[in-house]
Amino acid sequence: DQFKIINDTCGHIAGDALLKQLSRILSERIRDTDVLARLGGDEFGLLLRNCDLENAVPIADTLRLAVRQFIFRWDEHAFDIRMSIGVVAINNPNSTHAELMSAADVACYIAKETGRDYVHAYQPEDESVTQHHELMQWSQKIQDALRTDKFYLMLQTMAPLLSAQADIQIQEFLLRIRMDDGSVVTPATFIPAAERYGLMRDIDMWVIDHTLEIIQDVQQDTDSSVTYLYSINLSGQSVGDPEISDFIIKKIEQYQIDPKQLMLEITETAAITNFQSAMDFIHRLSEIGCNFALDDFGAGLSSFGYLKRMKVHFIKIDGQFVKGMGEDPIDRMMVNNITHLAYGLGLYVIAESVEDETLFNMLRDIGVHFAQGYHIQRPTSIEDWKKENRLKTIFMRTVQ
Repeated sequence: DQFKIINDTCGHIAGDALLKQLSRILSERIRDTDVLARLGGDEFGLLLRNCDLENAVPIADTLRLAVRQFIFRWDEHAFDIRMSIGVVAINNPNSTHAELMSAADVACYIAKETGRDYVHAYQPEDESVTQHHELMQWSQKIQDALRTDKFYLMLQTMAPLLSAQADIQIQEFLLRIRMDDGSVVTPATFIPAAERYGLMRDIDMWVIDHTLEIIQDVQQDTDSSVTYLYSINLSGQSVGDPEISDFIIKKIEQYQIDPKQLMLEITETAAITNFQSAMDFIHRLSEIGCNFALDDFGAGLSSFGYLKRMKVHFIKIDGQFVKGMGEDPIDRMMVNNITHLAYGLGLYVIAESVEDETLFNMLRDIGVHFAQGYHIQRPTSIEDWKKENRLKTIFMRTVQ
């Protein structure tokens, strides 16, 4: 567990030394007929011959405790070492090597998610096992989608509610996957797998590249009297990554986009979890003109304390509060208080999940600047939006 800390603190030579010492600890506690191997990185595999699951679990726990009692020392540093173990019974003659290793991988990750320093025995019928298998399958589908360009973008408008912002048009880019059978998959389905298997960075880079290419394509059809903002969602894995900020700057230069047209959305959870990195990330891109929005605001409440230190320009009120405003006075109070806080800090407010006229009018009365949701517009294809945008521009020019 947390093997990376050893490498980052003491270097890879220390990490290699730890692996050798762990190998000896484990080897001393198994039978001559068992097979121990390092599978790669920080992973070991142990094959227990003529041993059923009932006996294998206590053996695994013995190994876990042996590692737990070991303290790794390097120079002036000392580290308590922990190990998470997944145990799988080989009792189906039709199981392939790949299936068994996959099952062991799932069991090991469940052990980690249980709290680490834990042994988990694989049971195919467990709900957690089913979920992990689904995530593993989605990780393969995501990589396939990146390779074969099955990802595509849609747009949804954030409509101004107040006359002072009537000349500001905000469009949020939304990500989708088109599967081989023609079905469309939304991020709620595949993002958990992307986060779990470290694929969000690749997805974010794909979105940034394709978004800026689209913005460049529509520049000639824009109305000079309108301020256009284009919103891009960034994951917690990308926020604070210097390579991602370098990539954004490079793509802005490549496509000759005015950075003031970009609004980068980060969730409050990502911002607070990696606070200093997020601050540095926001500061660097704000300096060149990019706007930032804090998404899902209010869901964590701790963000109120951090907000005054963040150089964001917009906050998006979490949709759970907006949807309940019509019936729940507490939700109305939350939206009202967040809006007043934003006014005090000089920020724009965007309300998500606006699904009907009643919510639209309530938000306008409170003073929320922009509304987003099915009442305003359902997600639309880039092609339809381009056509609509060009028709509006042609009409405006004809009127003028």
